[in-house]
Amino acid sequence: MFFENHDLTRFWNQTSDVTLGKNAATYLLFAEGIPFVYAGFETMQAGAYPNYNRDPIWPNGWKETEMHTFLGTLNKLRNGVINKDEDSFLKGGMKFVYSAGNALTFKRGNVIVFTTNVGSSGVDIVVVTQDTGLSKGTEMIDGLSNSTVTVGDGGVMTVTLSHGLPMVFYPKADYSKVVLSNKVAPLSQTTTSNSSDTKPSSPSAHASGNSSSTARSHANKIASSSDVYTVSAFIGILLSFGLVGTFMA
Repeated sequence: MFFENHDLTRFWNQTSDVTLGKNAATYLLFAEGIPFVYAGFETMQAGAYPNYNRDPIWPNGWKETEMHTFLGTLNKLRNGVINKDEDSFLKGGMKFVYSAGNALTFKRGNVIVFTTNVGSSGVDIVVVTQDTGLSKGTEMIDGLSNSTVTVGDGGVMTVTLSHGLPMVFYPKADYSKVVLSNKVAPLSQTTTSNSSDTKPSSPSAHASGNSSSTARSHANKIASSSDVYTVSAFIGILLSFGLVGTFMA
C-alpha cells in the first residue's frame, strides 16, 4: 500500500501541510497491507511527475525534517505493537468504526486509529465511534500524545481530534509492554518490558536462525522493516484511491 511512487506526482507537490502528511502516514503504517514509503517523502520532496519526482536523496541535500521524525516514531510504535501482540495485530483484521465528514477511524487488533483531513488550520473534530469491541471503562492511551480516553457504553469511544492531528490508541493497562523499537523481534526474542530499543536492525537479523518459529516470524512480520520510512515504493497495493485522494485534497 502506498500514496506516492515513481509514477505519481509527489504528495508534497499537492500540499505543504505536514499535518496532512502525518495523517496519511498514520493510516499507511497501521492499516492492513504492507506499507511502502517512497524515498523522499520523509524529506518532503515535492517534484511533479514525470521528470521531477525521482530526485536522488543525497545529491538533493537530505535533511532531517518533522516528517522524518514523525515517521520514525510511528514505525517504532507499530513495531512495538507487533512485538507484543503478534498475530492478533497482523492477522486480526481491520474494522472501520467511524467514517463520516472529515474523519476516519479503524480498529486493528488492540489499536484504534483516528485520522482526519482537515489539516493544521482545520477546526477540532469530535468523533463518536461505533462499538469498538472494547469493554466500558477501558482506559486508552494515545501513543503519539500520551492523552487518554475512557471507553463508554457499548464500546463507544469519544475522541476530539485537535489541530488536525492523528491519534493511535492502545489499552493503557498493557501499554507498558509495548516497547518502542526500530525492529521486529523474532518470536523467541520478543521483549516484554517497557523500554526503547534504538539499535538499527540488519537484514541478517531477520534471516538468521533455522527454527520454524523464526521462519514464521519472518514471514508474518516482513511488513515491518526497521527502515520502512526509507523504502522506495516501486510496487504495492493501493487499497483505497478515495482515501488517498481525500488526504491529498
